[in-house]
Amino acid sequence: MNIIKTKLQDVYIIEPQVFKDSRGWFLESWS
Repeated sequence: MNIIKTKLQDVYIIEPQVFKDSRGWFLESWS
């Protein structure tokens, strides 16, 4: 997961990592 800090205090953008292959894709919504 990528956690991006913003200019606003205590506000973050959370981007999940997407795993792709020939069958499709998968992502985890927890860690």
